Formats: sequence, C-alpha cells, structure tokens
Amino acid sequence: MSCFLEFRNEGEGLTCVVEDDDRAAYAYICDAAGIKADVWLYNVVDTPSTPEWDLPGIRPPFLNSAPFSSGETAEPLTDNDRRQVTCEWTGSGGDTTCRLRVDTVLWAVLRVGTSPGWSRFAAVPGPVAGVLADAPLDQAESNRQ
Repeated sequence: MSCFLEFRNEGEGLTCVVEDDDRAAYAYICDAAGIKADVWLYNVVDTPSTPEWDLPGIRPPFLNSAPFSSGETAEPLTDNDRRQVTCEWTGSGGDTTCRLRVDTVLWAVLRVGTSPGWSRFAAVPGPVAGVLADAPLDQAESNRQ
C-alpha cells in the first residue's frame, strides 16, 4: 500500500513529496538539486523501542522509535486515498514553508533549510521529526490550532 504524492510550488521551483514505502512515511521539500527539508510522518510497521539511527547497517529513512513517537497511530496514506491531502505553501526563498494536511488536519510543517521538520505524531523532538506544537506558525494558523 505504498504512496507517492507530489505537490508543486512552481513559483519557487519546489516540490513537496509525500512517500510511504510500506515501512515509514516521510515528506520532503525538493528542488532540482535535491532535498531541502524533510520530516517523518508515521511508521507503517511496528514502532521500534530503540532508535534505528543508532544501529549499524540501517540506512534512512528511519522509523521513529517509541521514545520520540506520540503512540497515536496514523492510517497510512495510499495513492488512491479518499482523504484529502493538501500542501499549503507560504513564504519564499529560505522562508518557504509547506503545511501538509490530511482532511484539513495539520500533519506536518516543513521549511526549506530545516531538517527535520515538525510532525503531528512526534512526542518529543528527535532526529527525524520535531513536535508539531513547536513549528513556526503564522497568526491565522495559530488560531486554527
């Protein structure tokens, strides 16, 4: 049930990619040169008790481990998902921000030059995701939370 979605920001030459590889889901902001921001969204497989990024031979994208995850489970996204997945772009240049929503619920915030971004399913800041409550939000966004 893997998923690959793209949301373009033509004015900035950027794309937000959402990828679920049947193991973990991540979102990335990319340009022609490569990845400019990333954030873990959710684990598809069981959440490990210890961080994968500390284990030899394990390569990214990493699962987020239990100490860093909220424990809330996400229904994995699919290419044929009936939920509405949207990307809202704001700012420009180094301040370009993408707010990723699923059915109007804010799931993640990514900002060019920031890694990791902020995820709804992160409990504490870690190597793959910051806590969504810590994300830079504009006043209108703060009022919606």
